[in-house]
Amino acid sequence: MCLQVLLLLCAIFIIGCDVDYQTRYLLPVNMAVGKVMRLEPGCFYLPALFSPENEYPLIVLLHGLNQTEENFLYSNSFREQADKRGYILCAVRSEQNFWNEEITSPDIENIKHMIMAMRAHFPVRQDKICIVGFSAGSHFTHTMLLFNRIPLCRGKLFTAFIAGSGGSGFLMDQYREHNFIAEDLRIPGYIFWGEREVPHPGEEMAEFLRAHDWDITVYAHPGHHSIDKHLVELAFDWLDKTIP
Repeated sequence: MCLQVLLLLCAIFIIGCDVDYQTRYLLPVNMAVGKVMRLEPGCFYLPALFSPENEYPLIVLLHGLNQTEENFLYSNSFREQADKRGYILCAVRSEQNFWNEEITSPDIENIKHMIMAMRAHFPVRQDKICIVGFSAGSHFTHTMLLFNRIPLCRGKLFTAFIAGSGGSGFLMDQYREHNFIAEDLRIPGYIFWGEREVPHPGEEMAEFLRAHDWDITVYAHPGHHSIDKHLVELAFDWLDKTIP
């Protein structure tokens, strides 16, 4: 009997992690597919052929310095790729014009809350949630690797990451200095940069994670500090191959 009660309490506890977000983060009343919609602390996009009867991968976009979540989501064919591949997109806004990398950062909590809210409201594939960051957003993607746990629940917030032209970030640098990162945080990643960027941002991060047995794919394109439709398509090709 005690075991049955314990299992029941665990089930309620785990479900509650998502149910709470349905009331804390309300969807817009004029919600529509194929359009960018607001959901604080950011925005989201449902693919044109979205149906609540199906499950969809979730892509979490982290913008660069002095960008907004909306102009990053509107750029680089993200919506086109979402329609083509059946992705749900969400983009999170940094509290300031840069990502706060302190342990108590509200940006860390906002990203966690956005992921949990999207999971609570939509049929998200929990095995295919990918954070995508470019430049300063890539720095913060690496930071988020250290916080990839569902609050008060077992499991990970996201299951893959894509980081473009960004270094390791302040917090991750401390882990690199001590040559340590927890094994249970390990997920596949795709890191890219431009050959004309000197030094290559993300190269040291890729080497560090590979040294700790992370499955990391790297791609050095021939350009500068940039992201475009082609680079996004290559990254999402990797994602669909890694997690079909």
